Amino acid sequence: MTVLKRWLSLIPTILVAVIVLPSMAISQGDLNVLTTNAFRSLSFQEASRLAQDAWNAYESGKDKKQAGIAAANLGAMDAVYGRLGKAQDWQAEARKILSNAGDPSLLGRLGVAEALTNFLDAHQYSHGESDDAIANLEEARKSIDGQNAIFDVCEAEILGNSNDGQRVTAGYMKYMGMISACEASGNSLLLAQCLMRLGKTEGGTGGHATAERNFTRALGIYEAAGDVNQSMVASRNIGLARWKQKKLEPSAEILKKTLVRAQAENSPRTALLILNDLSMLHTALGESEEAITHDRAADDLLLSIAADIKSGKCAARVLTYVEKGSRLTVSRLRIEEGRSRIEGGWKEAWRLC
Repeated sequence: MTVLKRWLSLIPTILVAVIVLPSMAISQGDLNVLTTNAFRSLSFQEASRLAQDAWNAYESGKDKKQAGIAAANLGAMDAVYGRLGKAQDWQAEARKILSNAGDPSLLGRLGVAEALTNFLDAHQYSHGESDDAIANLEEARKSIDGQNAIFDVCEAEILGNSNDGQRVTAGYMKYMGMISACEASGNSLLLAQCLMRLGKTEGGTGGHATAERNFTRALGIYEAAGDVNQSMVASRNIGLARWKQKKLEPSAEILKKTLVRAQAENSPRTALLILNDLSMLHTALGESEEAITHDRAADDLLLSIAADIKSGKCAARVLTYVEKGSRLTVSRLRIEEGRSRIEGGWKEAWRLC
C-alpha cells in the first residue's frame, strides 16, 4: 500500500483526534466546531480556511484551549495536503499552548495527531520505521483515560505498518482485541472499521480469503447502517480480494455492480478507482477491448473532474480522491494506441491541489 493510500485511509481520524468535541463547544458558531463540520464533510479547502480564521480569532484571546485547538487543526490540514514540516510546526505550537492551558485530555488527542504525522513522515520517501510515532502514542496514552477507539485504531495501524515483526504482530492482535470488544459491546460501526483494516492487513500478507470474509462481514454492517460510501468501499475490497484469489469472474461481477452504484451516487473517486480496476481485470481475462473501454472511461472521468475543479463546479474536496500514482491502468494498451490523455488529466487535477 502506498503512503498516500495509507494517508487517505487514516484521514477520518486525524482531525477528529484533536478537534473540540460538540460537548465542549461554546456555540454552533464556534470556528473550531465549524472546522470540524467542514472536515467531516471532506470539504478540506473550507476546513483549511476556517482553521486559519479560528487561529486569527483565538490566538490573542483569553481562551487558550481554543487557540491550541485551532493550531492543532492547522497542523492537521497541512498534513492532509502533505505539508508535513508545517504540520509538525503547528503541532509543536499547539502542544506549547495546550500544555500551558493544562488540559491533559486535549494533549492526549494531540499526541495521536503527532503520531500520525510522524508516521507519514517516516514513510514519505521510504518504508521507514515509525519510532517517533510510537513514542508519540506512548506519551499520549498517559493522557487518555480508559479505552479510546481513535487511539486504539491509530496504534494498531502504526504498529501494523512497522518493519519489526513483533510490532506487526502487536498491531494485528490489537485489531483482534478491538473486534472482540466491539462484538461484546455491540459497537457495530467500529467493528466494521476494524474488519476493514484487518482485511487490508490480511490481504497484505497473502490471506486474501480471510480478507474477503472480513470485507463481506463489514459490508453487511454498513448496508444495515445505510452507510452507502463505506458499503461501496467494502464492495470494491471484496472484488479486489476475489481477484487476488484468481476468482476473476466473481471479481468482475461485484466490481461492475459497485461501479453502477458509484455512478448513481455521484461518487467520482469510487467510480474512477473501479474503472481503473476493471481495465486491469479485463486485461487479466484477456479481454483487451473491454479493458480499453474501461480505461477510456477512466480517462474521461478524470479529465472531467479536473475541468470541474478548475471551473469551480466541483468541490475542491475531490482533489483528495485523485490518488497520484494509483493509475496503474493498462498502459501497454494505451501506448499502443498512442494515447496520453490520462497523463494530462491526472497532472491537471493534481496541479489544482
